[in-house]
Amino acid sequence: GCAFLAGLLLALPVGFLLLCLNIVVGIVLGGQPILGYNIGAGKYGRVRKTWLYIALSTLAIGLLFTLINEIYPDAFILPFGDGGEERELYMEYGRLTFRLFLSLVTFTCLIKMSAIFFQSVGKPVYATITSLTRDIVCFIPAVLLIPLIVTANGGSGIIALLFAAPVADAIAILVASFLTLSYFKAIKRAESKEREKAMEETPTSFLPSRPGPIVVISREHGAQGKAVGMAIAKRLGLPFYSKEVIALAAKESGLSDSYLSDNAPVAAVVSSLYLDKSPHAQAYDAMKEVLEKIASLGGAVILGRGANYLLKGHDNLHS
Repeated sequence: GCAFLAGLLLALPVGFLLLCLNIVVGIVLGGQPILGYNIGAGKYGRVRKTWLYIALSTLAIGLLFTLINEIYPDAFILPFGDGGEERELYMEYGRLTFRLFLSLVTFTCLIKMSAIFFQSVGKPVYATITSLTRDIVCFIPAVLLIPLIVTANGGSGIIALLFAAPVADAIAILVASFLTLSYFKAIKRAESKEREKAMEETPTSFLPSRPGPIVVISREHGAQGKAVGMAIAKRLGLPFYSKEVIALAAKESGLSDSYLSDNAPVAAVVSSLYLDKSPHAQAYDAMKEVLEKIASLGGAVILGRGANYLLKGHDNLHS
């Protein structure tokens, strides 16, 4: 009878926990597009700021539910019954399940937040480790081992069972914290690389030009497009643009050059299908603006970068 009562009452804090976690999941999923875009754009400061807002919101939700657990768990126990003839035992164990089993619900929320955060920024391995550490690696062994250890020493296995969740939460939050610190150290290194790359000799100003044709050479692997383009530019006395287009677009738009390089070819294709300000559309706008500025200055030879599409309709275009 006691085992049945314990199992019944354990279902209440689990349901309560799911309610709390669903709120946290909603908050993190709301920030997912912001995180994804800013990772792609190389705006790591915004990623950190978004993470901070999400973490503070998650912390507030977790602390609120913890206060309810500890101060007045009856609010969630009584709607499901008062135990009838076993009311005293029912209420006593019910309060223990909330106060012990969910004592570290704030950590549970932060662990769930971390797992979804890692998914949002393209770290599925980190997300998997975070989730499995709490729910599989720690919680299940704790459920099996803690009651056995306590019972062997003359204690109550049913009461000991309630410590499984906080033990799993305590270990998993350490793992989640370690992975989070590792991730932010990694993006700090990425920021340094971006700064070093920005200091390279790639021009970030428009090259002097003169009246002449706009010659666009499609990029084909192994076709020696760069060598051909440079030879044509030299022969015609025109500026040659390749990676300079990316550098200029990054400077003008604020998007990272690596993100523009990855998305520019896609942007040229999807621009005619979508009218919103998605990341691809923003990459398209940035590249188009720079290429139109190059074309307005006079003749030029441009290697790839979707210029044949982005400058389509230009009177002096040769591709």
